[in-house]
Amino acid sequence: LVWAVDKAFAVGSLSFIIGPPKLGRKSLFMVSLCLHVATGREFCGFRVQRFPCLYTAMEDGIARVSRRLAMLGAQYLLRDAYDREMFRVNFGPTGFSEGFDIIQKNQIFWNFDPLSEALGHANVDENISGDITRFMYPMRTGAQASGAIVIGTHHTRKAGDKARGSTAIGAADDGHVIIRPHKTLP
Repeated sequence: LVWAVDKAFAVGSLSFIIGPPKLGRKSLFMVSLCLHVATGREFCGFRVQRFPCLYTAMEDGIARVSRRLAMLGAQYLLRDAYDREMFRVNFGPTGFSEGFDIIQKNQIFWNFDPLSEALGHANVDENISGDITRFMYPMRTGAQASGAIVIGTHHTRKAGDKARGSTAIGAADDGHVIIRPHKTLP
């Protein structure tokens, strides 16, 4: 296997970052990961291979994404025109359609955030396995054919231990990372 992020996200894969709704850490994690992949910098101790990155914000607007980029120090990470060319952000359903088209032919690191918004715009019910399979299959085969790395964010069930919706979501991915809130000590 060729890894975009060593032992975590492979080239030609579809994966998910899963965590509770409104936690805020899934999106922040993905923006940070995309910045590191775009610049080829180590991420949380993992070696990173440099790829062009596209972050599709399905819920957040320009102002919120800009605040996250500033908080993460994007102005320092994206030091030159080449770095800035390697990292792009787009928005909403049009951005999702653009990302989907790009992965069919290009080796790119693409994150769409969150899956529930993408499913909603495609009129797909996350609880119906056939709908999920039809939605995920073209993304997975596109990633495999082009060598793209596709990562969506998704919400956990109330118990916080599994992805919300049909088990077909987990069956369609090549792997996932579950993000949980940090428990503070009393």
